[in-house]
Amino acid sequence: MDPADEIPWDGLEEVLRGWSGRGQLYTALAGIEDDRGELRWHQHDIEGRARRILFAQLAPLLERWPRSSDEWLNALPAQSLRQRRITDTPLSGTDWIETRTLGWPPEQFVVKDRGRIADQLMSRTLRWSLDHLAVIRRDAIRVERSLRSVAETQMVAALSLRNQPPLDATDGIRPTSADVRALKRSGQPWSRLAPVAELLKAAQAEDLITFARQHLLPDDDIRWRLFHLAVLGKLLKVLRAHGASITSLRPLSGAVNPGPAYRIDLHGQRWDLWFEAAAIWDFYGKESPYQTLARASLEYRATCLGADILLIIPGEKAHAFECKFGEAGYIARDGYLQACTYAHELLRYHAPEVTSRVVGPDPKIVSSSEAAWKDLAVGIIGPRHMDSLEF
Repeated sequence: MDPADEIPWDGLEEVLRGWSGRGQLYTALAGIEDDRGELRWHQHDIEGRARRILFAQLAPLLERWPRSSDEWLNALPAQSLRQRRITDTPLSGTDWIETRTLGWPPEQFVVKDRGRIADQLMSRTLRWSLDHLAVIRRDAIRVERSLRSVAETQMVAALSLRNQPPLDATDGIRPTSADVRALKRSGQPWSRLAPVAELLKAAQAEDLITFARQHLLPDDDIRWRLFHLAVLGKLLKVLRAHGASITSLRPLSGAVNPGPAYRIDLHGQRWDLWFEAAAIWDFYGKESPYQTLARASLEYRATCLGADILLIIPGEKAHAFECKFGEAGYIARDGYLQACTYAHELLRYHAPEVTSRVVGPDPKIVSSSEAAWKDLAVGIIGPRHMDSLEF
């Protein structure tokens, strides 16, 4: 099965709509809790894992690079540059013809120095590429130490150029498409720099949804977080289709100022929409029964439990969504246990009418199903079934 088929991309596009940069995406993915209720990663962890994937994509290209810095330096073509200056004494390079025009015998001398400067396109593109590669490689190794050995000789040689003339005094500039084409026609090693610069340039220019597909989806430990975020977006999309007015209240992060992520106004009612809902207990002034029991019996300071996504009118009704990404047994067993727990706690302390649903990837969910009691229902659905939700 193609991993991309398990992500509801229309939902991810919905939640990403209006976001200005990757920082918001990293923050949201890092804010998603694992099943133990712990925030395992920070924003820079997600960013590092994305760069690990990019470095793996670059690796076959980098392995074709020169193995010594001299190969780069010797390949840099140079241009002649003559500078004119006036001196009080004759020096090597004195232009006697121009000096005579100043009067004779001369009191000042015209000196023309000849120098050589490296080709600016090549040196600036190389410097730009190396600056970005240094960060990408560093973060990739931080996530997976074995990547240090990938194209290690080539990378050490190339990165050392940043401390040598002319690159030590060169400002890197992102190449244009025409620049990349020119490098491809310039022979080695520039024809081998070109595809690296092209890939780096493309990675910077990607929109968020393309970036997620290319640099986050391949990571197994990020994929389920993408699914979680996409389910939130699917719910937002369904609410908009019902005519809801949606107001974003805070970044999608579990770290600072916990509270509902969105305010939903629908058919004259105002809902709170939570992303990671463990903070509902303190926010609504309730004591978590799970936390109370764990403290009393084990002297264990447990983190409150909360659904992955919660849509609630406090004191009236609630819809909880527990996202489960994995095999059928895991979705059914763990999903059902958590959905029932959230349903029970919500019904007892927060709302007299509760629906709690497990959401698994569409390819795994054959059909939606639901078990209903008096004021409580528990179901298992795929993102495609969210289109028929009623609120």
